[in-house]
Amino acid sequence: MHSVLKRNISYKSTIIFMSAMTVILGFGCMLLGYLFLPFASAFYALLIWYERSEKRVLTYVIPVVLFVINFFLNGLFSLEAVAYVALGLVIYFSYKRGISKGEAVFYAILLSLILLSVSMLFLAFNAKGSVSADAITGYYSEIFSLYKSQFSDIVTSIVTVTEDGILHYAYNLHEAELLFHEIVILCIPTLIITVFLLVGIAFKIFSFNVRKYSADEKKINSWNFGVSNAVAYFYVAISVLSIFTSGFDGVFPMSVATIDSVLCAVLAYIGFAFVYNLISLRRSPIFAVMAIVIASIIFSSAAFKVLSFIGVYYTIAANRVIKSRGK
Repeated sequence: MHSVLKRNISYKSTIIFMSAMTVILGFGCMLLGYLFLPFASAFYALLIWYERSEKRVLTYVIPVVLFVINFFLNGLFSLEAVAYVALGLVIYFSYKRGISKGEAVFYAILLSLILLSVSMLFLAFNAKGSVSADAITGYYSEIFSLYKSQFSDIVTSIVTVTEDGILHYAYNLHEAELLFHEIVILCIPTLIITVFLLVGIAFKIFSFNVRKYSADEKKINSWNFGVSNAVAYFYVAISVLSIFTSGFDGVFPMSVATIDSVLCAVLAYIGFAFVYNLISLRRSPIFAVMAIVIASIIFSSAAFKVLSFIGVYYTIAANRVIKSRGK
């Protein structure tokens, strides 16, 4: 299945442009890693969507050629020439099969986190020159110890002055190490939010170009960001479960925390859009954005949780309205 182009747009020039962009951005992935992932994956998804199935060659040739080049440049333990293809396929099949954009984004985030995790394993294998659990633990233990030592040295050297003019150190070694551990824990939700933003860029690029090139814009205009009630209820269940599993070590608590963070990002975005629209009804759009951003900064992670549950409420209410209209 492929999209019908607008009458004033040449099929040949379109395919050449999307192929060239896929190749250039694919090379960007190989050289600079995941920063180019959203751009390369979006244009690869566009190439699959527009290249006619009976003449489909570039869709297969480009990934194979880039994979071979990447193998010689970065070796076997490298996903740079695979990640953009995998994410592009998620975008393409989600759009083709009519999966809601919200669920498609969730699958894309989950896939991106898996790819990133595997890349981190490969990084350890390359650094240690062996494929083993010891290589992983050894490599990241060394990095953790190195950064903890450097961070502690910097923090414990901070000097403050009391009102009496007496100098004293702001942190001792124990306090500095505790602060470092807290920062490391914050890296996980920060990483997930970053991945969410990168995935969002990929979907924006894909949607923008489909509107630009397609003769029929009805499908892309109806592809709105939303999730099913099942996903919303599942998030509530996972969120409650994460309360009881937090503080425990192991694969299961970490998996629950990861899924909770991914779904929180997706539903918080929906909640953000809903709150933004409500505030924009009475105040300016700039005021609406600033109010939400300031509230998020003040209340930190709690603000994202509140926005995510607002997103749950909006999802269930909106789906109920859509269902009633369909009757």
